[in-house]
Amino acid sequence: MNFTTFNLIEGVFWIALGTICATILFTAETRYKKLASASAAVFILFGLSDFVEIAVQDSFLDSLSWLLLWKIAGVVGIIAVIIGYIKLRITH
Repeated sequence: MNFTTFNLIEGVFWIALGTICATILFTAETRYKKLASASAAVFILFGLSDFVEIAVQDSFLDSLSWLLLWKIAGVVGIIAVIIGYIKLRITH
């Protein structure tokens, strides 16, 4: 599997996961709505970074710093969402 195909699949996966979280907003209990909206935003933005990575692959070295920061922020966001979910489950 080449670089472009992998990033396309990964981008679609994260955006689909974000869309599922956004859909949950309509049916979730009130206590989960904030977490669902944060999860949707984090997953969709993380997925979009994969499409940007494909677009800048030819000039990847020139644009590494901002894209790397975007990816790191996405991973931090995913970790924060997981921690938020665990805390929410423990307290309720």
